[in-house]
Amino acid sequence: MKQATVEAGAASWKAQPLALRQQYPQWIQSVYFTAELQTSDIRQWRLHLLSRRELGPAAAAASAELVYMAGAQLQTKAFALTLQQIDAPDAGRDYHRYTYQFGADAATFYQSYLQQRFAGEAKPLQLYYLQPLFNDTAVDVAAVIRVEYTLLPEYGGKTVGELMRLMFNLRERDCVEFCQSPRYLYDKSSACGDVRISEAVLSTDEVAPPH
Repeated sequence: MKQATVEAGAASWKAQPLALRQQYPQWIQSVYFTAELQTSDIRQWRLHLLSRRELGPAAAAASAELVYMAGAQLQTKAFALTLQQIDAPDAGRDYHRYTYQFGADAATFYQSYLQQRFAGEAKPLQLYYLQPLFNDTAVDVAAVIRVEYTLLPEYGGKTVGELMRLMFNLRERDCVEFCQSPRYLYDKSSACGDVRISEAVLSTDEVAPPH
């Protein structure tokens, strides 16, 4: 399906109040959440590391990989993340919260990916593998409780499991591979405990505008 059609569908969906959107069946919400993601600005995405302890200055040197399949080849490219904010524990939170964002170089790569995606040359971006990565062993990743995702701010922060359940083109085999793969370094329990990802009910992995 053409990019303009997906953009029109996402725009029509977003024009409805969030409370109304949340009354639709889950598969419809997943279709349009995915459409919104495909047409969003990656520079607005936020990755949050929740840590029991301070991670120190080395936490500023983070990167994240964007991963997708094109043909039979796995395409992976790492981009530097900017440490946007650090929130210390307070009365309502007993952990440190590190918030990261992508820059312009990642946005350019993402637009190139979208061109391949809408041309039918690439499979969906494996967003559930997004995670802050560090080269410096001074970062105590064992202290990290989990990663959370604010990819569409209106929907609030999501665990990796919640994100996976909101992606309509995700199949059971993708969930199994994710849970078995060592690529994801942080807590997977929200996706790999008793959670099962249902097969999408649609045969297409794109979306048309709502009527």
